[in-house]
Amino acid sequence: MAQEILVPAAVKRELRQIGDRVRAARLERNLPMQIVAERAMTTRQTVGRIETGDPRVSWGTVLGVLNALGLLETAGRLAAPQDDPIVRMKSADLRHRRARLPKAPSSHANNTESQS
Repeated sequence: MAQEILVPAAVKRELRQIGDRVRAARLERNLPMQIVAERAMTTRQTVGRIETGDPRVSWGTVLGVLNALGLLETAGRLAAPQDDPIVRMKSADLRHRRARLPKAPSSHANNTESQS
């Protein structure tokens, strides 16, 4: 029996949801697991593990399955800056800051030069 990997509950939920989406995409395309596995250069069992949200499956294998389903471009949106709430918050903060002119050279420095 394979060793269980400890992952946070939120990660488990997301893996199951991704697996459900992969399964739905495969079924929508009327593709058996074996065909997807061959196209992704993996095994039918590994496709099944992806569909059940197994955290032991490598990123490369998951991306291979997405590619086999014609969904690879969707992976490019993972952690995209435009979807990152921290990036959006910082961008909004920068937009709300007042623009300031650069400081003019101080007149004290000019007076010292002219007195020499």
